[in-house]
Amino acid sequence: MSAENLPAFLAWPSETAGQIAAADWAAVGFVPPSQWPESLKGVVGMMLRTPVPMVVLWGEQGLMIYNDGYGVLTQGVNKIALPVAEAWPEAADWNLDILRKVRAGRAETFRNIEFVLHRHGRHDTIFFNLAYSPLLDDKGQVDGVLAVVNETTKEVLDEQIRSAEEARQRAMLDQMPGFAAVLTGPEHVFSYVNDAYRLIGGERDYVGRPVREVFPEFADQGFFDILDRVYASGERYVDQRVAIQLSQNTEISFIELLFEPIRNEAGAVIGIFVGGYDSTTIHRAVIDLAEREAFLSEVLRGSTDCIKVLDLDGRLTFMSEGGQKVMEVDDFAAIADCPWPDFWEAEGNQRARDAIAAARSGKSAKFIGAANTAKGTPKWWDVSVAPIFGPDGKPARILSVSRDTTELVAAQEQQRLLNAELGHRLKNVLTMVQAIASQTFRRAQSVEEVAEAFAARLTAFGKATDVLTATSWNEASLKDIVASGLSATQGFAERIDIEGGDVTVPGPAALALTLALHELATNACKYGALSNPDGRVAIHWDESGGQPGSKRFRFKWKETGGPPVSAPQKRGFGSRMIERSLQSYFAGHASLRFDPAGVEFSIDGVMPTLADDGRS
Repeated sequence: MSAENLPAFLAWPSETAGQIAAADWAAVGFVPPSQWPESLKGVVGMMLRTPVPMVVLWGEQGLMIYNDGYGVLTQGVNKIALPVAEAWPEAADWNLDILRKVRAGRAETFRNIEFVLHRHGRHDTIFFNLAYSPLLDDKGQVDGVLAVVNETTKEVLDEQIRSAEEARQRAMLDQMPGFAAVLTGPEHVFSYVNDAYRLIGGERDYVGRPVREVFPEFADQGFFDILDRVYASGERYVDQRVAIQLSQNTEISFIELLFEPIRNEAGAVIGIFVGGYDSTTIHRAVIDLAEREAFLSEVLRGSTDCIKVLDLDGRLTFMSEGGQKVMEVDDFAAIADCPWPDFWEAEGNQRARDAIAAARSGKSAKFIGAANTAKGTPKWWDVSVAPIFGPDGKPARILSVSRDTTELVAAQEQQRLLNAELGHRLKNVLTMVQAIASQTFRRAQSVEEVAEAFAARLTAFGKATDVLTATSWNEASLKDIVASGLSATQGFAERIDIEGGDVTVPGPAALALTLALHELATNACKYGALSNPDGRVAIHWDESGGQPGSKRFRFKWKETGGPPVSAPQKRGFGSRMIERSLQSYFAGHASLRFDPAGVEFSIDGVMPTLADDGRS
């Protein structure tokens, strides 16, 4: 039937208009299009003239009438005039149920609903947004269904891929040793925290709550202002050894901190990634490590990645502005058209050539290698190479993206060395704890007594290690040692006279001296000068001589005004430490006298050095 002979509502240049007119409607018990109800003609005429995929299911059988947009779903198979259950047998139950409900006067909508359709000899999994509406005949009775069909397969699959990628990234964040959290919106609402973050921040109700509600104690610590600034400016914030005071902790903690803005596809900031790790116990030990800025990604302008385009022979044709900066290239024209593999050394050169060969064959490749910048600075790079396809579907050019991982490689090596040193220090700590336990338990009179003494000595030992941690366990200030050793005399500060200059004590000797002072202080509080209202303690020290290893060191503890003193019948832990350990550490004389007027303790010896101390 020619176009001029078509009914007016079918007179539209579309493939399905001709198929509607040519269909054998009598075979399915329906009249030809020229005799259709005016209401049906109007709907079909409108449907043919819109690009939106639509289908009419008419009558009890749901005879199919659709436009070119819907015809794409059939992949060229003409299903016009077929009952819907016969046209799509794999979805017959669904369509018959919808036909029954909508012909009863209901409207139905569905979002991203999944179908498996049999087309061209295979089963395709397809997702749709569907809207079903009742259609009236000329008498106002519902006799059909209009379905607006929008295929969302790509969007659903893209979302599934995105969700899987997010799940993979979250799994990675859950497993990372550092803390991580994601804040969304200008109110910085938690949408994710990993286990390490909960370990530092404490067990709180995080997800779905603004950071100001979760951490009210941060109101005066400046973090909220920084978050607001990062969100407004889009600039990351990085800081080292940041002091924080958490409500569940009595002491200040230290963290390495990163606030990284999160952007949407349009480049607008939509949230902030919070990352870092707890550096409370080792922040002084790692003060010399390089700044931890890595894994930075920007595209082209300002990018820390070096983005290049090569011809199929591997010659440079383009390098991004950010890539020129990171590669220390002042004039790209000077290196344009140069063979890219020639920038790589040793094995890296062959890997670069292999990557180009893979891209020419349509495959991607990755490798890590060393290459100098244009100014000779040695660097390590993580490289991805992929083909850029032309209109004919064949590789036309090659994309190469190189990411600078020099700092990461260096940081990994430094971290390995730091871990080895930490293991060595821990062995020394365990040895000292074993010695304290052995000496304490050996002369125990009761479980309660030994538990109290052992806990007090471990506390003193812990304070001594805190003092040493500040200097990587190498040495400690004598003023800090005395303050740590006197921790048991809180409340008696006005009755203790301290006089002495700035003297540095090597690590092992500092531990022993701290424990000895703890024993003296504990004894003074229980039995000595601080056990009555009038007694006092005088502490004095000095150091003379110029060369390390020959400096004369004198230290004296003297109690006065306390109860009369008598020598104990048995030598305790403190006495043995003073008489044996301290004397050997300071290569001289260490004595403890139980004078009736008050206990006296003195050291007169040579200050040791780390070089000649075999205990470190």
